[in-house]
Amino acid sequence: MVELKNHRNFLSALTVFTAAQLAIVLLRWDKPLIWDSSVYVGMGKNLFSLGKIGFWESFRPPALPVLIGSIWKTGLFFPNLARLLGTAISILGAATIYRIVDIEFDREVALYTALILMSTMVYIRWSHYLLTGIPAAVLAFVSLHYAKHGKPIKSGILVAAAFLTRFPAAIAGTAAGLTLF
Repeated sequence: MVELKNHRNFLSALTVFTAAQLAIVLLRWDKPLIWDSSVYVGMGKNLFSLGKIGFWESFRPPALPVLIGSIWKTGLFFPNLARLLGTAISILGAATIYRIVDIEFDREVALYTALILMSTMVYIRWSHYLLTGIPAAVLAFVSLHYAKHGKPIKSGILVAAAFLTRFPAAIAGTAAGLTLF
């Protein structure tokens, strides 16, 4: 079990990142979703309404539409939930990367890795949108971690989830396979 007091620096940085992302979400609260996020919402509605609402784009991966559609089906969906969900995924992704790097190297390297990740323009700019890049990258990274540690089932499940989130993530499957080989 991880003791939180041993990870104060990371938790402080994650708190600042979370506050910044929530501030960005609040500033964009009354603005429409960007095109790709709207497409995933429409695909989710189409999937869970059996084609009566929304639309389906066959060249987009199905993981986010399944997630959004299942939330929409419960009646809890509202447009900015996509922004909040994207923010939550990015926060969990940063924590996951930190934890894996902490296991593989040490806490200092993990802290610097997480700080670099959370301060990159890509992560700051796109974290509050529900897009496929961040979740697919995190899933692929965790998949490679499990492959390195000889856990092919977990690795395979995660690389499949990464592929279903973003099709180019299949490249991680090749890397995981080579690692296991």
